[in-house]
Amino acid sequence: MKLKLWVEGKKIRVECSVFVKKEDFCFALAKSFTITKATCNQREILVQGEDYDLLYRPPMKKYHFTQLQTGELTFWYEGGLEGLWATEQAPEGPYSCLRDEVFAFSTLNGWYPMEFDADLCEVEVQVGKEWRVIGAEYLEEKDVWLYRQTSEIDCNIIGVCKEKYFVMEDEELSLFFPDERMRDKVEPYYRGYHEIAEFYRSFYGNDKMGKMTLFFLPDIGEDFGGYKRDGLIVFTAVKEDIPSAIHHIAHELAHSYAMGADCYSWEDWLNETHAEWSALLYELEKDEAFFEHCLAKTGKRYGDRKLALKENGEEHQEFVHEAGVLVYEKIYRRYGADSIRTILRTFDHLSEKSTAKLLETLTAGGEEKLAYMIESYC
Repeated sequence: MKLKLWVEGKKIRVECSVFVKKEDFCFALAKSFTITKATCNQREILVQGEDYDLLYRPPMKKYHFTQLQTGELTFWYEGGLEGLWATEQAPEGPYSCLRDEVFAFSTLNGWYPMEFDADLCEVEVQVGKEWRVIGAEYLEEKDVWLYRQTSEIDCNIIGVCKEKYFVMEDEELSLFFPDERMRDKVEPYYRGYHEIAEFYRSFYGNDKMGKMTLFFLPDIGEDFGGYKRDGLIVFTAVKEDIPSAIHHIAHELAHSYAMGADCYSWEDWLNETHAEWSALLYELEKDEAFFEHCLAKTGKRYGDRKLALKENGEEHQEFVHEAGVLVYEKIYRRYGADSIRTILRTFDHLSEKSTAKLLETLTAGGEEKLAYMIESYC
């Protein structure tokens, strides 16, 4: 799919073109957007939509274009951003904003056609060279930025006005922050990132991180959250609690290795547990007291509920960030840190990222006791 994107104040406007070879085309889009027109081979077609639920997305609509002919399907839509976990301070959601100096929106906003017949996007962001669009290529002949989506969960548009947003960068990291007066404040993040990256290269024996962008959005609330995509980590604020913030960076960066399990099912425990324990092993080497503090906080969040990795059957688990971490804590207490290192490195080398394959591989490698402990909580 080819998209042209305009950012206009508190709204965005999009033209989407796709070559169709069958009589219908189906996709989902956030309800906050209105499709203003749709054509197939320049013939106007009817637009109909129905409410649709999609994990991690705001309220969505499912659109189904029918009676199409082979050729060019084009539709136009516009509207404001909605996001999951929206607050009064951040109605677009904590990871999104539309401001004079920065715009940011992502998969979490459901802003582009997704699911069903929708394919990966090429997005022409209609801003010029006075801007910098993260992860995009500047096309001088058009004075626009071209962003190419690399995976189904990776279509994140972040643009900064070069004169109003700031960056610290080298060949390994670009760290963006919203205020020049924050430079001293973000320096520990910059230094901490490099220490974490070096730890992971040594621990895993390979580099799956590559060149990374660490992006701090303008502070739009008290909560400190983050997410990772290909070559990108986004945070909602520059946090005062540096040790906790560095740990959060370590968790997100660890998803360079702790990834690949189905994040929409119960198997997501693998991604989150292995990311968190990668970060915990970093803390264990650096500061054992803080390592114990992190584990205690996880246990407090989980409470006294029964420890289980598959509490809701095949469905995504409510406590996906806690349950597996606490299961691995039990393994750590019984068999030591080397047992966790074995599990994490084993998972990193799996071609099929699933619980069954992890258990099978651990057993085949003579680690039956570790496989048995994990399986006992499934």
